[in-house]
Amino acid sequence: MHPDVRILGELRPLRRPLLIAAFDGRNGGSAVAAVAYLAHHWDAQPVADVEVDGYFDFTAMRPTVRLEDGDRVIDWPEARFSVARPEGVERDIVLFVGAEPHLRWRAYGEAFASVAEALGVEQTMLVNAYPGGAAHTRPIPMHLVGADDVVAAQFGLPSRAPRYQGPAAFSMAMAVEERERGRGGFSLTAIAPFYFEGPANPYTVRALVTAIDRAIGSRTDLRQVEGHIAEADIALVDAFATQPELEQVVRGLEQQQDEASPPPPPAGEEIDPVAVLDGVEAFLRAARDATPDGGPAEGGSRLV
Repeated sequence: MHPDVRILGELRPLRRPLLIAAFDGRNGGSAVAAVAYLAHHWDAQPVADVEVDGYFDFTAMRPTVRLEDGDRVIDWPEARFSVARPEGVERDIVLFVGAEPHLRWRAYGEAFASVAEALGVEQTMLVNAYPGGAAHTRPIPMHLVGADDVVAAQFGLPSRAPRYQGPAAFSMAMAVEERERGRGGFSLTAIAPFYFEGPANPYTVRALVTAIDRAIGSRTDLRQVEGHIAEADIALVDAFATQPELEQVVRGLEQQQDEASPPPPPAGEEIDPVAVLDGVEAFLRAARDATPDGGPAEGGSRLV
């Protein structure tokens, strides 16, 4: 076992385990929230942590402080593996949630791999979410990268070979590492509506959880995330009342997705953030120019 791994429970081979992992980086909040949601609702049991001290710059990603019985408590970033046996699924599920490390990516990857090997992981799914041009009132665009036809059929989503070349996200590096280690690494990517502020987009969280349920045969209780969506719906209606230009942007996105029917695969892990922002700005400029007052408008592996 890697020296930076702290054992929390029994590490033993499981039933054909699938590893579902999400890394909280620049745009990974919705993906991390989705995997954490699964861990909570599947009653996943912690088995190991990667000690984070040697991998993070705490001036860039600071720990949080909270009060407990009048005293300050520091919550440090975690990188945790847990194991679940969701009802209706014929294999064990290993869940990993952690922040994208700032330093020593290869060493962090080795620590990650040592736990996967100890648990006998057969297949690894990296979950991603990126902000982009999607309407919260329409199905969240999703696709797979590096999955074979059988896995794509189980998800009911398109799969593509990687095409992006440029600065890598840590999840990309891990997908390559897992593939090279024989664990069939692939990515599930969703688009989070860019105009919804917050670290986790409930519409995207629901879409990711639903897609994973469909693929592996689980039935996760969605009432909690549906409650967050109901609150978000109310907040957006209020925002539309005070910012009609925001509603015009959303209606424009709805029209784009409706005309695409089915919507084209999102760029996902191949997204160039600069290109995304340029596209959004161009859309808003065009919509603004169109309004009188100048305001914007708008035979392979299996998972089960």
